[in-house]
Amino acid sequence: MDNNAEDTRQKLIDAAREQFYKKGINETTLEKITRQAYVQPSAVSYYFGGKKGLIETVIDGFYSRLSEKAASISSDERIRPVIWIYLLWSNIACDSNIARGMMEFLTMDIADSDSGPSRRFSQFIQNIKVSFGLKDEDPHLAGEPDYHFILNNHMLYGMMKYALKHLEPTRDTAVLLARTDTRIKGVIAGVRDLDEIIEKCREAEAILAGYSLKDLSVEF
Repeated sequence: MDNNAEDTRQKLIDAAREQFYKKGINETTLEKITRQAYVQPSAVSYYFGGKKGLIETVIDGFYSRLSEKAASISSDERIRPVIWIYLLWSNIACDSNIARGMMEFLTMDIADSDSGPSRRFSQFIQNIKVSFGLKDEDPHLAGEPDYHFILNNHMLYGMMKYALKHLEPTRDTAVLLARTDTRIKGVIAGVRDLDEIIEKCREAEAILAGYSLKDLSVEF
């Protein structure tokens, strides 16, 4: 990709990030994004395949920033996915704009679930499997992946709604949501012993105890 093309692509990402954060995904039109980026509307389809592709690129960028922050907090790859989840919920607890954006993003995925789990979610589950030492032939993983995908997203969607409506920026609430989310993903990934998940949560919490919620903030 030449410099001009990369510049145009980045302008669209930057404009979309700002609009999604301020107005939410559902209220942001492609017209608003392309007008702010000073590019033609056709560029969204060219670079991202449409609005959904642009949304996924923005969210993947947020996920990457969470991963970078998690790596800076702990070098322990065994519990880094758990810290990643704690960081997600800490940011949702502190910022209702992030809570709204993530809630709308999950709603979009639920609506599109007829085509099966997205590549992004499938990869996340794969990372969870690896972190818990699971094998692909584990019979628990055979089941009905579409059902588990929808169930997980509905659970997370419910927590997002709760966060958006009720959360105060407190560590206790972020910890509660993170523990719940970690256990959901652990069960879906085939972990039979919840004590194993609980232990990883405790280790993550011990590491994060020295940080304030402000220290854990990540840009959307």
